Amino acid sequence: MDGDSAWGCVALHRHQGRFHANEVALIADIGGYIAEGIRRAILTTALGGDDGTDPPGLILLREDDSVESLTPAASFWIGEILDSTADSGELPLIVASVPHRARQALAERTQEVAQARVPRRAGGWLILDASLMGDDPKGRVGVIVHPASAPQISGLIAEAYGLSKREREVTRLVLNGLSTREISERLAVSPYTVQDHLKAVFDKVGIRSRRELVAQLFLQHYAPRLQGGAKVGPDGWFAEERVAATSSQGSTASG
Repeated sequence: MDGDSAWGCVALHRHQGRFHANEVALIADIGGYIAEGIRRAILTTALGGDDGTDPPGLILLREDDSVESLTPAASFWIGEILDSTADSGELPLIVASVPHRARQALAERTQEVAQARVPRRAGGWLILDASLMGDDPKGRVGVIVHPASAPQISGLIAEAYGLSKREREVTRLVLNGLSTREISERLAVSPYTVQDHLKAVFDKVGIRSRRELVAQLFLQHYAPRLQGGAKVGPDGWFAEERVAATSSQGSTASG
């Protein structure tokens, strides 16, 4: 855990005996540092987006979640998923979890999106989208696997940096060239509050000035997306991800 977010999990086993209290305490103490490392590692791989040349893959699962069929592209993408079960001939655990979420969402009539983002062995990220093939939550499920485009991981970048919604708004206005006074007027807050938000952003991103903020966020994360035609949403990040999520909700609900 890093703050309120879980960035990974680990299972420790001992051949004989139980773990001692001091050993459990040690793991608890270093857990935050491990989570911080995972969070920062996400930022180093976030720019490996889809160049549009690789086709998506389709996995068709039976009612018991066993594989009925899969396309050659799906087989390739499964091999790209970082998972301890990848060499066992079984589907990676993350692939099996997405259809479960799709079944649960349909059974409970919720709007949960049956989607997951997973890192690739070669760098970059994959998107897994699951949808029921009918109206029966116990029916067959189709899982589409495809490389993540830059807009699809923008929310992950925001989460990895740990920026709050207000901090993202302030960051967007800084990238637009607004001064502290102009930002305070735009957001109807005091200049001191803007400075507090900026200090928090600087600390989280690991920089010390507005110039470094522009270089770190705009040149690395904003510019490639803007050049690709992505539109910035009102919260300071990209709207395409929310549009994609809405579309996924519709396809999941309709089965």
